[in-house]
Amino acid sequence: DLSIIGEAYTKGSWGTSILSNYKKRYKYQGSLNLSYSNIIISEKGLPNYQNNKAYYIRWFHNQDTKAHPFRNFSANVSIGSQIYNRFNMYSYESRLRSDMQSSISFRQQWPNSPFNLSANIRHNQNFTDSTITLSIPDIYFSMSRKTLLKKIGISYSSNLQNSITTKESQFLT
Repeated sequence: DLSIIGEAYTKGSWGTSILSNYKKRYKYQGSLNLSYSNIIISEKGLPNYQNNKAYYIRWFHNQDTKAHPFRNFSANVSIGSQIYNRFNMYSYESRLRSDMQSSISFRQQWPNSPFNLSANIRHNQNFTDSTITLSIPDIYFSMSRKTLLKKIGISYSSNLQNSITTKESQFLT
């Protein structure tokens, strides 16, 4: 399904949202919410006048284990601007929340093989000090224990991590 919602206010503020739920039986299911607002505070000419652009992205995706028993992809994404959280969230829990967290993960196992791969992207956004921390990518590769001789075995694991911390005003610039 798909919903498009618009809102307009008397002093020039406006917003729009696109909401969608999707499902393919025995494969995957999820939902997507994209919102954008132009929030005007006070009136032009006054010292406390502000014209703020705000955004919010919420994506949930879950793959059914029957679709690919050896591969899995999932996403739980919540990203939004600090100003959107302050003026556009309607539940008390959302408005009082001081951070947002997101994760996207991919896991691959190879049948009849000792190898496993896992890749993750993580996001943490702190509204108190407007800090955003991204872990892109976080990759883990492993080989389970293989016996070479009766008492000698070998296993292998590798982990790659990269992290970026920035302020919301400098994000994607």
